[in-house]
Amino acid sequence: MTEREQRATTNNGKALPTALLLGLGMTVLFAAAVKDRSSRILLGLGIVLLCAAAILAFQMPGVRHASSGETLQGPALAASTAPPPVTTPVAADPAPITRIVIPAIDVDAPVTAKGLDSQGVMEAPDDPVHVAWYRFSSRPGAGGNAVFAGHVDFASAGPAVFWDLENLNSGDVIEIRLEDGIDYRYRVTTKETFDEASAPLDRIVGPTPGDAVTLITCAGNFNRATQRYDQRLVVQGERIANENSASATGPPDDQASQNQH
Repeated sequence: MTEREQRATTNNGKALPTALLLGLGMTVLFAAAVKDRSSRILLGLGIVLLCAAAILAFQMPGVRHASSGETLQGPALAASTAPPPVTTPVAADPAPITRIVIPAIDVDAPVTAKGLDSQGVMEAPDDPVHVAWYRFSSRPGAGGNAVFAGHVDFASAGPAVFWDLENLNSGDVIEIRLEDGIDYRYRVTTKETFDEASAPLDRIVGPTPGDAVTLITCAGNFNRATQRYDQRLVVQGERIANENSASATGPPDDQASQNQH
């Protein structure tokens, strides 16, 4: 069993006792409120149970916690190595990117546009469900590298949208859907894991000679002190060319190149 699977199993095992402690605590507190007799004893017992439940929940492996004012880092790359904005051609179709679909791992998720924060760090997706597309990267169909990122797990939620990204294989299909109904389809070509501190950024998020897609998520070990994973899983794919169904694909590659400026 991998470390990530152990975290998920441990979380599931602790969820029931945590819920029971919370339920008992609330019941005792309610009893203390409606009965005068022994109310102080009941109140004290209720507080102890609630505190125990909180401690148990906080210690769940693989769940990230932040104090006030602290920002949890997602699959984004570190500030010291974050990429500068990349100028890419504008796609002929400017419709918003709405969803990413990966049938092999049952992903069908909404997409939100993100960029770089004030420290030059790639902004993390907002929640365990959404996938981020980065505005410094290419738009799908524009002849470059369209970069996406999603969480592998998330505080209080457990496994997140890219939990099974590591299970993708060469040839699996990635679909990027636009608001106007156009789909861009890619086939997985590579899957690699990099140490966050030494990840080859040009190779991951830099320009590509043709239509490509890059998916990034966290991997490796989670450091509770830094609230970060120490590795990044990167899946890359190339656009599937010469498909017959216009409803399932965007403009052909040659048409997209004619519309670049």
